[in-house]
Amino acid sequence: MNPLEILNLSEPLLHMIASIEDRLMRNIVNRLIKYMYISSSTEWELKMLAEVGGLHKENLTFMKTQMKNAPKLLHEILESAAYKTAVQYETGFAKLIKKGIINNTRIPIHQTIVRVLKVYEKQAQSRLNMVNTVMQYKAKKVYRALVKSTLEIANKQEFLTILQNNTGGVVTGAYSRQKALMKTLQEFNERGIPAFVDKRGREWSPEAYVNMDIRTTVNNVAHQTQFERMQDYGISLLEVTSHSGARPKCAKDQGKIFDRENKSRKYPHWTSSSYGEPDGILGINCGHDVYPHIEGIHIRRYFPTENIIENDLRYQEKQGQRELERKVKAQKRLAEMYKQLGDHDAYIKAKQKAQNRNIELKDYCESKGLTYRADRVRIARFDIA
Repeated sequence: MNPLEILNLSEPLLHMIASIEDRLMRNIVNRLIKYMYISSSTEWELKMLAEVGGLHKENLTFMKTQMKNAPKLLHEILESAAYKTAVQYETGFAKLIKKGIINNTRIPIHQTIVRVLKVYEKQAQSRLNMVNTVMQYKAKKVYRALVKSTLEIANKQEFLTILQNNTGGVVTGAYSRQKALMKTLQEFNERGIPAFVDKRGREWSPEAYVNMDIRTTVNNVAHQTQFERMQDYGISLLEVTSHSGARPKCAKDQGKIFDRENKSRKYPHWTSSSYGEPDGILGINCGHDVYPHIEGIHIRRYFPTENIIENDLRYQEKQGQRELERKVKAQKRLAEMYKQLGDHDAYIKAKQKAQNRNIELKDYCESKGLTYRADRVRIARFDIA
């Protein structure tokens, strides 16, 4: 499946994950400002740390409610990918049957799809559960870090001196902490709550990780459906596409014909390829594809529903829309944080910036012929039209 098709299929699930992160961030801010009136830093810190248990329970309850729809959305995404792939190849198989090149199969498409989903759906659900668990843990860790960094900034003499010069008077503990919290919340708003930490220690946002994982899983489902359907029809050979600039492991395999069932001595077995490795053929972000191959007969390799160039352009345009939507939401969150802190001037400035970004998004959608979706930039109990 092409990137645009995958993006369209996965959007409901990605939107749900992004909305969950928004709510967890809001829960954290609500706890941080709960005792802002307390002057003593020590007392404030104790009160804040005592809130960790309540915060975790609140997040756990919310995520449990929201994630109950995830299995259904995931099933719909993977089933659609499998069905579309199977149907796509049936036309070519039917022509080969009619010409007597291959034999018909008694295995219906839906049975093949069930076979594939049984493997990949369980794996994908397991990774979604992992995202759920990591976000719960990271929310607590982020909360504690915000408390610590807020106190460190608020107690620094140079920071207090700046505040005193601006106000022309004595700065109270509560006031300095409020201003310090504004600084920490800016960074919090940009980084969000991580959902995955890779081997290099890089933290992935929930939307970015789920997007990558769904894209990879959909590709795996599509290819496995293709392989299973080939097996149903007794076709064991497949041909790998090729292009310039391929990754090292892909470059070794591209342009070759492989035998999935090891029926031929002429071609290498599929297991000798880099298939199944993250940076291998058909792995994460791989640009290659594979097609059934019958010696002396070439099944049609391309099944265009749209012009390839137009399809790629549309994908990039929708990616641009999603980036602008993320910027609008981020600015709305920041404005809401300032509002909750009680800093009216900062709130008004952030709100105006959010309005400007929303206008930019609407203009972009109109210029590209895309549908503006207000629900994708909506923040709970805070909305700028």
